[in-house]
Amino acid sequence: MNLKNIQYLLHVAETENISRSARELFIAQPALSRLIAEAEKELGYPLFDRVGKKIILNQNGIIFVRHARNMLDSWDNMKKELDESNGKPDLSLTVGAEACSQLLPSILQLFRFQHPDAGIQVISAYPLDFAKSGLDCLLRAASSFAKDTFAPNEVLLLQEEILLALPQDHPLNTGNDISYEDTLEYTYVLPSDSTSLGDTLAQHFRENGLSRPPHSTTVNNSFLQCEFVAKGLGISLIPARSWNYVHGNRSLVLKKIKDWDLKRVIYLSSNPSRYQTGLAKAFKQFLIRYFETAVINSIY
Repeated sequence: MNLKNIQYLLHVAETENISRSARELFIAQPALSRLIAEAEKELGYPLFDRVGKKIILNQNGIIFVRHARNMLDSWDNMKKELDESNGKPDLSLTVGAEACSQLLPSILQLFRFQHPDAGIQVISAYPLDFAKSGLDCLLRAASSFAKDTFAPNEVLLLQEEILLALPQDHPLNTGNDISYEDTLEYTYVLPSDSTSLGDTLAQHFRENGLSRPPHSTTVNNSFLQCEFVAKGLGISLIPARSWNYVHGNRSLVLKKIKDWDLKRVIYLSSNPSRYQTGLAKAFKQFLIRYFETAVINSIY
């Protein structure tokens, strides 16, 4: 079984559909079926359960997938380390953004001044899987209560409050002692649960026994969320620092909610199973300095 065959098997394991994998891999379906049968014969165990025309990854297959991914990662890591050792550094960088994608254009613009030859790919979605996405590093966010410790492959970049966002002419602008209950009579514009902030807010509501705003519009785009508020289409809950600076929307008024102690952390996570190239290490150090400078100079 060679590396190419292992890649084919992993693709089938992800799709659990031989026909689809054959199409996407540009291989004949009978040939792919034979490859699976030969691999199972070589290993001595079936990797899939056949249910009618479907195949389902079984426990043997789950074990195979875990080790197969490690084997491919190890091979890729070896090639990258050999290249760097022989003066041919890998100048590609894959950055994932579950959060803080609003800052990436500014971050990457500055990083490219220092590394003009870098080939940078950005994947922005929530959630992202390190193993499947081939990421060198991943920007993440979480409630500071849920994420109060960090693994060796993680580094804290920023901590910020979640504040109430209001349009300039909103009635709540007249007071500074606003409770969460005071806000519930107004329409909200909330991030969907398919976003990092939406997930954090949903968790906060559940853990504190708070009712979700009964009147709300849901969006999955941070720019739209801010623009809806600016246009008077509702009030919202947004991070105090990162979003306000990037959008530069001075028509938004940010206020603290009484007894509302919700903060989120922005942190960088590196793939522990992926070889950290010189470029990946440089990007990590650049991000740390960038956020340190941002806090010192209050650029948000």
